[in-house]
Amino acid sequence: MHLDKTFIAEDTPNISGTLNEAIAITRQRKLNFTKVEVMACARKTLAMAIAMGTTCIRTNVDIDPIVGLIGLEALLELRQEFQDRLGLQIVAFPQEGIIKAPGTIELLEEALKLGADAVGGLPAKDMDPVRHV
Repeated sequence: MHLDKTFIAEDTPNISGTLNEAIAITRQRKLNFTKVEVMACARKTLAMAIAMGTTCIRTNVDIDPIVGLIGLEALLELRQEFQDRLGLQIVAFPQEGIIKAPGTIELLEEALKLGADAVGGLPAKDMDPVRHV
């Protein structure tokens, strides 16, 4: 899942239905993300998942110079809040790329120090997929 971005399609629809448009919409929305907003939407999603019998979720959370660590901070709090009802594994995800978004490496390192469980990647969307990996 991408718990840091749940429910954004409600007020910012992806007209084409493509991944590229979804990424562009998210990039724009992340400029104004707040921890409170991310927590509210993710909490709603977690409650829905639990109600349907979900016991464990792995979520990517965007870590980049646009949004910084806002999503991570929100999800770390929610992991604690929901710990007795659901296992939540958090993957620090460089959505904007590592090579084309300077400062991301440092943010990923900080994310791990704060409690992210793993680091993900999206090499096909970065300037140099091999260096990204």
